[in-house]
Amino acid sequence: MKLNKLSEERKDLNKSDIMTALKNLNEAWNYLYQAEQRKIVRLLVNTVEIHENGLKLNLNLDGFDNLLIELAS
Repeated sequence: MKLNKLSEERKDLNKSDIMTALKNLNEAWNYLYQAEQRKIVRLLVNTVEIHENGLKLNLNLDGFDNLLIELAS
């Protein structure tokens, strides 16, 4: 989901709140327990494919939306 759509669906959130929430998650990541980090990754990532030249991530956009809403609330 794009930030504009999320902002439209949640009138109590604006793009600035969402971007701040993402920045805060990035800054706090190293301070989270591994179990919390795992929970977030499992929420956001459906599958990971390993190739010789890199990785392919299949993201769970609904999980991303839920995480953004939770972080920005």
